Amino acid sequence: MLNSIALFSQIEFQKGYIVDNNKKIECLIQNDNWANAPKTISYKMTVNSPIITRDVDEIQELYIYNTDQNYLLVRVQRLLNKEDTITEKRFLKCLLSGEASLFTYKNNGVEQFFFKVNDSRVMRLVYSKLIVDGKILTNSKFRQQLSFWLKCNSVTEKRIIETGYNKQSLINILKDYNSCKGTDYTDFNKYKRKGKLYLSVLGGGSLFRFENKDHGLDSNDVGSRSSKNSLKLGVDAELRIPFNRNKWGLFSELNYSKYTSKGSALLTMVSTAPSNIGVESRVNFSFTTDISMLEIPIGIRYYSFINKENILFYNAAFSYNILLPNKEHIKYDSGWNKIMAKESVFKANYGWNLGVGYQYNSKYGIEIRFTQMGILKIKTLSLNSNSISFLVSYKI
Repeated sequence: MLNSIALFSQIEFQKGYIVDNNKKIECLIQNDNWANAPKTISYKMTVNSPIITRDVDEIQELYIYNTDQNYLLVRVQRLLNKEDTITEKRFLKCLLSGEASLFTYKNNGVEQFFFKVNDSRVMRLVYSKLIVDGKILTNSKFRQQLSFWLKCNSVTEKRIIETGYNKQSLINILKDYNSCKGTDYTDFNKYKRKGKLYLSVLGGGSLFRFENKDHGLDSNDVGSRSSKNSLKLGVDAELRIPFNRNKWGLFSELNYSKYTSKGSALLTMVSTAPSNIGVESRVNFSFTTDISMLEIPIGIRYYSFINKENILFYNAAFSYNILLPNKEHIKYDSGWNKIMAKESVFKANYGWNLGVGYQYNSKYGIEIRFTQMGILKIKTLSLNSNSISFLVSYKI
């Protein structure tokens, strides 16, 4: 059901335009806040019109108003070898538009920059690094290109030498050139969405359980009941990543958890008494646990927008757990307490958790979360703790 809701969730379209066959068409464009140049785009003419999906090499230009999503289709030359080149179509993202304009293109994690001045063709700013005979050689031809094309008093030779092959440095020098020429320019990079930090408080309860993870041992007959009492309180800090319509986030939490549970175990004991040394016996005993800990999960969160008010989200995280001091984490029944306590080790460990939830109006949330971690060792018997938590949250 959740997957079906996510699949058919509503998509937000924003005002913009495309240029097709030199004709400007005002329309509503699906803004996915692309980190790299899109391969396809979806748009519609009015709110109630059908959605049109097209490959980007079928249009000449795209712009979504008041955003950094401004693209231009150009033909660029790519060097195949020392002598041959090939001409390719590329959908370049415009960073700065003016008498001197700057564009960028990302492919496989590598970012290239392009520019044009007045009515010149779009040219690639050449920069590369090669390893020859164990030495790193740098080709910084882009500085020669800037020196040739950006002729103005404020763009000095020293200014060009100090310019690096990166987005902000190139934007700054082209801004200086446009200002020097007295022409207007538009810095689309100023519209770029920035990551936002959100804080939430959360609380709820858990169903808690021990399970044996040493399935190859004779002592694998372990059972336990769900916890009688459970508690979880904490805070959540999330950094929303500014691409793909803010669907992804990185989060970390600090949670206090308390578990009390009854369980049982069947162990093989080897006698060390002189009269019965080496004799094995099976021991069945019960125990009661009382655990308090701090959980520190760090993970990723994905949002699926049904509409502006109703949102689904999914969590996946690794967790570091700190066991809080307690005089008696575990108590054994039937007179085994003194003997088994010496053989038992409580140690909070690394774990992981998965969760799915619903958020209303970006404020109120509910979540179901499954957590697993190693926490208890009794002689050769290692126990994992599993829990299903039911949480509510409020974004501050």
